[in-house]
Amino acid sequence: AKKHPDQTFLHLPLLLGCQLNSPMVELYRQRYPHHRIVVGADGTLEFLLSGNLRLSVEQLSAMLLEAAIETAKTFLDDDSVDNSTTKNSSKIAIATPPFWGQAERGAILRAAQYAGIPAARLVNNNAAVALNYGNSILSSLGSKPQSRTFFDLGASFTVSTAASYQKVTGSKNFQTYLLRILGTGYDPALGTFDFIERLINAGKSPVTMDASSVAKARVEAGQLFRVLSANRRAGSMTRDQLRTKVADLLNRLRRPVEMMTSLAGDVTRSSSSDTLLMGGGS
Repeated sequence: AKKHPDQTFLHLPLLLGCQLNSPMVELYRQRYPHHRIVVGADGTLEFLLSGNLRLSVEQLSAMLLEAAIETAKTFLDDDSVDNSTTKNSSKIAIATPPFWGQAERGAILRAAQYAGIPAARLVNNNAAVALNYGNSILSSLGSKPQSRTFFDLGASFTVSTAASYQKVTGSKNFQTYLLRILGTGYDPALGTFDFIERLINAGKSPVTMDASSVAKARVEAGQLFRVLSANRRAGSMTRDQLRTKVADLLNRLRRPVEMMTSLAGDVTRSSSSDTLLMGGGS
């Protein structure tokens, strides 16, 4: 990314399903002004590279999906994930942000087709997180619902979710488990990238460097951000100074929680015994 920023494409989900005049496209251009974004013949967004080479957002996303599948395979003991053929593609689920609409979901499904997994299923990533966590507490569930809240600060967006778990007994004493998503709140344009960018812009002079220098500065700012998350001081900067510089961003983190709480009602205040932090930025 530092050596070849013109060949590095980050935060592609921001652009999936978007029109050229979308606020997300404008946000992306502000973050990566060296990239040229145009509209392709089929109406989808494309990156215009040197030599008039074009790559669509969906094609690039397909490459990411292929890499993700290869990573997933390393955690499995069988061949249930296979992107070289389509016979097992119905077993693959792609987690998507809960605020995505039909345009974004259609775009990621087309990307999945490019990646050779046309039968992939979509699941909201907050539901996937809640489901995965639920598998670890099955033995403790009873007929009375148990609630949990999840806070997920990712690279480019933030999601807060309230969920409940319950053991249900049906006919003939058949027992199963019920997961309900009680409320979801989100900020689709707030992630750790914004905190890291604030560290860059906090310098004595504005960042007006070339793309490679900006990419290098972002890597260094990311390292500083991670160190300050675990230590009170990193070099000449303290954690309190960092909090002052990002005070407005910290206030924005309240909005997803408030949105979630307004939808979930009193459940999150009265019966939630745990709040779990998810995502690389949490």
